[in-house]
Amino acid sequence: MSNMPINKTTQIGPKDGYNWTLTEFEETVQMSTYLVAILVSDFKCKSGVSNSSYSNVDVKVCARPNAEDKLDLALNSSVDILGFFEEYYKVKYPLEKLDHAGVPDFKYGAMENWGLAIYREVYFIFDEKSTQTTEINVVRIIAHEISHMWFGNLVTPKWWDDLWLNEGFARFAEHVGSDAVKKHWRMYDRLFDLLLGVIQSDSTEETRAVSSDVNTPEEIDANINPTITYGKGSAIVKMLSYILGDDTFRNGLKNYFETFEYQNVDQSDLWRIMNEQMKLENKSHGVDLLPVMTSWTKQKGHPVVTIKRINDTHISVKQNRFLTDSTVSGLSDTFWQIPLSFSIEELGSSGQSLTNKINSTNLFDKFLWISNTTEETIINLNRTLTDSNFLIANLDMAVFCRINYDEKDWKIIAEQLLTNTQELSARTRAQLISDVFSLSQALYISPEIALNHIRYLENELDYLPWSVFLERVKYFTGQLDSTEIYIPFKKYLQKLVKPYYQKLGWIDNPVTDDWNDRVVRNRLVEFACQVELADCLSQARSIYNDFIDSGIQINVPSFLYRVAFCSSIEQGNDADFEKLFEKIKNTDSNLKSSMLYGLSCSKSTANLNKYLNDQMSSNSVISAIRNVLSKPSGVYVAWNFFKQNWENIYKDGSGISGIVSDLVKKLKTQSDLNDIESFFSDKNLTQGDRESLNVAKNQLLSNIKWFSQEFNSIKNWTSGLNIGNQVNYRLPTNLIPNSYDIKIQPYIGDSWKDKAFTFDGAISINFTCAEPTKKIIFHAIDLDLDTDTFTIESTDDNEIEKMFTEDKITNFIELNLKKECQKGSDYVLKMNYTGSIIKNLYGFYRSSYKNELDETEYLATTHFQPTDARRAFPCFDEPALKASFKLTIMRHKNFSSSIFNTPLTKSSPNGDWFEDEFAETPKMSTYLVAFVVSNFKKITNQTSKGIEVEVFGRPEKIENGEGDFSLRESQLILDFFENYFNLPYPLAKSSQIGVPDFNAGAMENWGAVIYRETALFYNPKTDALVNKQRVSSVVSHELAHQWFGNLVTPDWWNDIWLNEGFASWVEYLGVNYTHPEWNFLDLFYVQKLKVMELDSLESSHSVSFDVNDPGEINSLFDKISYDKGSSIIRMMNAFLTEKTFRSGVSDYLKDFAYKNAKQDDLWQYLTNQSYVDGSLDKNLNVKDIMDTWTLKKGYPYVMVERKYAEKEMVLTQKWFLLNPASKIKDTEEYNNYKWYIPFTFTSLEDPIFDFEKKPTWLEPDQKEVKISTQNIDDESWVIGNLKHSAFMRVNYDQDNWDLLIEQLKANHAVIDPINRATLLDDSFNLGRAEIIDQLLFLRITQYLANEKENLPFVPAFIGLDYIGNMIANDYFAYNNYKNYIINLMNSTYQSLGWDDVSDDLIDLQISTLQLMCSFGFEDCITEARSRFDDWINNDIALPSNFKILIYSTVVKYGDEETWLNLYQKAIGISDNTEKLRIFRGLASSREASLLSIILNSASDKNIIRSQDETSVISYVAGSPLGRKLAFDHLEDNWDELFERHGDVSFTLSSLIDSVTKYLNTNSYLLRLVNFAERNSNLGVTKKAFEQAIENVQFNTRWTMKNLNSIKEWLNSNL
Repeated sequence: MSNMPINKTTQIGPKDGYNWTLTEFEETVQMSTYLVAILVSDFKCKSGVSNSSYSNVDVKVCARPNAEDKLDLALNSSVDILGFFEEYYKVKYPLEKLDHAGVPDFKYGAMENWGLAIYREVYFIFDEKSTQTTEINVVRIIAHEISHMWFGNLVTPKWWDDLWLNEGFARFAEHVGSDAVKKHWRMYDRLFDLLLGVIQSDSTEETRAVSSDVNTPEEIDANINPTITYGKGSAIVKMLSYILGDDTFRNGLKNYFETFEYQNVDQSDLWRIMNEQMKLENKSHGVDLLPVMTSWTKQKGHPVVTIKRINDTHISVKQNRFLTDSTVSGLSDTFWQIPLSFSIEELGSSGQSLTNKINSTNLFDKFLWISNTTEETIINLNRTLTDSNFLIANLDMAVFCRINYDEKDWKIIAEQLLTNTQELSARTRAQLISDVFSLSQALYISPEIALNHIRYLENELDYLPWSVFLERVKYFTGQLDSTEIYIPFKKYLQKLVKPYYQKLGWIDNPVTDDWNDRVVRNRLVEFACQVELADCLSQARSIYNDFIDSGIQINVPSFLYRVAFCSSIEQGNDADFEKLFEKIKNTDSNLKSSMLYGLSCSKSTANLNKYLNDQMSSNSVISAIRNVLSKPSGVYVAWNFFKQNWENIYKDGSGISGIVSDLVKKLKTQSDLNDIESFFSDKNLTQGDRESLNVAKNQLLSNIKWFSQEFNSIKNWTSGLNIGNQVNYRLPTNLIPNSYDIKIQPYIGDSWKDKAFTFDGAISINFTCAEPTKKIIFHAIDLDLDTDTFTIESTDDNEIEKMFTEDKITNFIELNLKKECQKGSDYVLKMNYTGSIIKNLYGFYRSSYKNELDETEYLATTHFQPTDARRAFPCFDEPALKASFKLTIMRHKNFSSSIFNTPLTKSSPNGDWFEDEFAETPKMSTYLVAFVVSNFKKITNQTSKGIEVEVFGRPEKIENGEGDFSLRESQLILDFFENYFNLPYPLAKSSQIGVPDFNAGAMENWGAVIYRETALFYNPKTDALVNKQRVSSVVSHELAHQWFGNLVTPDWWNDIWLNEGFASWVEYLGVNYTHPEWNFLDLFYVQKLKVMELDSLESSHSVSFDVNDPGEINSLFDKISYDKGSSIIRMMNAFLTEKTFRSGVSDYLKDFAYKNAKQDDLWQYLTNQSYVDGSLDKNLNVKDIMDTWTLKKGYPYVMVERKYAEKEMVLTQKWFLLNPASKIKDTEEYNNYKWYIPFTFTSLEDPIFDFEKKPTWLEPDQKEVKISTQNIDDESWVIGNLKHSAFMRVNYDQDNWDLLIEQLKANHAVIDPINRATLLDDSFNLGRAEIIDQLLFLRITQYLANEKENLPFVPAFIGLDYIGNMIANDYFAYNNYKNYIINLMNSTYQSLGWDDVSDDLIDLQISTLQLMCSFGFEDCITEARSRFDDWINNDIALPSNFKILIYSTVVKYGDEETWLNLYQKAIGISDNTEKLRIFRGLASSREASLLSIILNSASDKNIIRSQDETSVISYVAGSPLGRKLAFDHLEDNWDELFERHGDVSFTLSSLIDSVTKYLNTNSYLLRLVNFAERNSNLGVTKKAFEQAIENVQFNTRWTMKNLNSIKEWLNSNL
């Protein structure tokens, strides 16, 4: 085959053993060499004839023999389109025949050889199994090549610089031609979709003009650019058709072809012919096309036209070159001649918009020409605009430009779209979306305008605007996906996409579906799953499960299998990844590429690296990197993998195909850019890849600028979102549970084969129908519900469907009744199910320990707070939905006991099992249910009221007597709280259960409290006093919850602070009752100092705030809820008095028993009681007071300024912010941020420190409060906040500070110990905040040489430790500092020594010894070594209280052999408490290699329990060297740490604080910021990272400001 018909064929041969055929073709017409074509094959062909009013042309389509039956679409399209173009151009096709051939291997999509067009086979053949995309491509590309037969072949450019004229015209014509033969495809609309993508690509500095000078073959080849040559070229041709009008345009083309047939031209020839045609038809309007079109073809880029109202009758039109890269300057000197069209629209109009009436046939006479010689043009509208008018410019996107409006017009346009979406044409709606997002990206307009504009998409059901949106929103999601605002932004997107998603669904039906809905379905469903729309995730999971489990494939487009695999792996776990990974190995499925893509969606770094390494051995590694790169969680995995495997990937620069550019564009921060520069600085890239790298770096710079400038405004916008119930995690209120009857049969241990660590469950849920509904919605997660067992018992003969739907996001399970339930009627839902006893320390999980034979003993236990009861049984898992619970546990004979909230009532043998039945509980919340199956032993006793008290634990703990202390504490504290609350303990028994693995300290399950072993067991022989005190305080805390939290429960989790804060306060009362010698009530203040630091950060949060999803709920369990909560409850106890407080709480508990309450309920009871007792003035109430403490973050400091001459002191309050550089200090918000403050004070004249002293109130609306000091001498001090009763700080005028310091030096005992501690803590932190001089704190510390009590030393050591860590890098300053501390503490050291002291001084003794040893005091080191040697050599036991101190000292000043011997002891010991003590000592090493061993051991479960991993890492972070190593470890192992501990707020948050709290350099600040930015899965630690970043910023500033003054002070005071 060749260009022309065959002239003759001659058989030759045989020759050289072969038979040959000589084929001679007719001579061609005059044409260019590049159009010559020859094809020798055994192809089969199908023939047809194209008929038009101009000619009848033989058409033939050919392909390999086994593809002959796939040629019908190509033949029919070729015949129809050829005839159409003859009529369209009004010029006969010049040849006698037109052949088309599809070849298996072809460089381009197709080639327009005259008379013989050749195609890549995939764009040519089609059958019923082919995709819709293939069908479109076949028709479109055939139209493209046929159009060339005129434009390019009949008339050919003189040189390759005008190649755009060929290809741009053909790209335009392909849409015109395919639209003509496939009307329902809306192919002309698809041209708009295409051009809105092209204009985005043309918005970079590196773009080029469509007509560019070229010379060499390489330059010519580079000129074949799909975006500019084809895409932008087609936009210019389209613009020409609108300028002339369709008829004139076609007439001009006819004239052009006839004038220049078989000749060569340049573009000016076309413009000249078109000018002549316009004049001929009287359409020129004085326009010369040559300069007009030259401004579009010879200049690169395109304009943005900004239209602004000057007044009601005139508008300003400005133009300049548009670039999305906002870092590029100098764009004001490039202009175009612009044919501008616009319409004046009316808000609220219907059926009136010009946008739906304009097209290429009728716009030509409506243009206003904007000159290319001036930047601004003023246009008189010749009418008056009203407030409801708005402008729409560039109608039908006739011109290749962007349009920007003033903010008012953008707002009205958005309102119009919301009011009547269809009023503006679909093309206009698409164009507006493209413009508004691009303008926002380029910083022309605020992102809020773009985000508000798309609100209407909820109502948008046309494919074209959605197609544009799905592409343009990627920039926003890419910038925001790793930030804290992505969650609300994602919810907003869910809300937008849901209606169109519901219309389209997953199933493809070519018969009933709209053609273009089918076109956009793949991308829309992919987007819906990417933003985690619940139904999309559920459907994806269903498709995935069917395919993985049984190979079932349903009728969805093949692309959507890729979506299903991706979504399921992304939302799934390691097991899902492994299943798909193994499936791929054993499949030749046509879905293999989709399966591989699915693997790339894992959020696990380990899984992604496994996938990448697997693909490294194939030729698909570049595709694999791109796949991983396309997800937020994979960006840095892909980048690191690329760097690590550079030599293997970039062999001779081959096969890279833009991956360098793709990688760089996905990175986000300045640190990333530095990393890129460093990595590629010595790499030998090809010129093309180096250029691509530079382009990508410029884009990255632009992204960094955009993010820094716009993030806060988007954050503010998202904070104001009202996204309704799009993702509502709250259950409907139409069903109220009454009772549960649960039966659990756990298979504990490895010996059960397939059933190992699983359980069978059966449940009956009795509920009341509060409102008629057919839906039963409850919670379950990771439970396999047996639909065959679904039954419903009712009095109305209702039935239940044997199926359910599951929402993976909300954990909702939805069942359907046959008819609505009857209001007020009771129903019983029954079902069987199975689940897993998981490794994670939540839900129903497994734990283990070694018995006396060194065998592993397993047990199964639970931890359900806050939202994990749903992992063990289907339930209404919200705290307000209280019900009673009956439990039956099938316990295997290998286990000796099972425990539940209530007593065991019956245990019946059943083969190898025992059926343990328990009494029914009172009404309670699901999170308080608990059960344990184990071989534990127990000890028991009774309270004075006959309540059975039990302590359960592993046998060795019980037999060693380690439960005796907690048993006694439980008895006594239960008695105490019965008296304190004036309310009996509500249950028959109280079990305390110590389990080896527990993520929290303990959990207050009603009647069955579960503890971490270290919080329940105390060994008097080996444990220190601190261990004993911890057991007492934790037991007291959990038992307080039995009333406050269990008997009366918060209505929702936003009030969990009330639970935890209350228990965290009264636990001190319980301990003080059992151990008054410990002075625990005085210790409260110094043990809560950390929360005052946290709450002084701008990144803090209020104790009460709205939460919705489980992640948000988990984040509430932090120091703010516990420690600030307890501090402000203690404050209430002070200003209301103990009597009022107890009475109010008691009445509250009685009235709300077995119910739920809100914090306002408690406030009302306390207010009522305070009025009765007269403890609160009636112009005040507890709600008003406490709302200022619970609903806002932070706390105040009170400035006490004495006016000595006026004999008064003036009190003012301000928000205490630790960071002096906080920008909020310059705002009105800061000035108006006030509290109700109960201020108490005393003076030297009357130094009585009364905790319950009636306060003076500072109210929020008071600027200042004046107090007379007539009875206070000017030489006497005053001191505020007695016993630190209020959660605040106090500052004084300098004279009063000096008087207080003089008092401390003269006789410190006059001031209460708590207030001495307060003076130290306040002066230290007020100094850090730059409110007073930091040296004031050091001046106060000088009195400590005479201090004998423990309390003041606690804040003193905190402050001194902080200063030491901040100046540690300055050798001379630090050396002087150590000497100052040693001199200061020497008398205390000599006084306390190493001998036994009273319990109240033990903490001070230990702290003093630790400090002196760590600072190198030789006597301390010698004594520690001596005692250590006696232990090693003579088996003399170390004193329990000194163990950590001694381990740390001998390690710090010892050799490697000592360290290794101690390490071997640690890993071989079974006592976990002692093991942790030794590891804490080992972490004092000054050798990086030894510290690295500890970090590696932390994740080894054979050495360290999972619950203790983060604690061990924190030990390492205790020294400057260890801190660096721990930070590296945190960065390198974040994904694994998060996977193991991310569900428990305290665990990782505490680790982050430990690792970062003393970092004080900009380099660490940058690393921390970048780490937080690039990790999308911060989860409940997000707030901890915000606090850490703020803290490191502050530390860095503090060091720069204070180092020199502290050095000078030390030099003067040694």
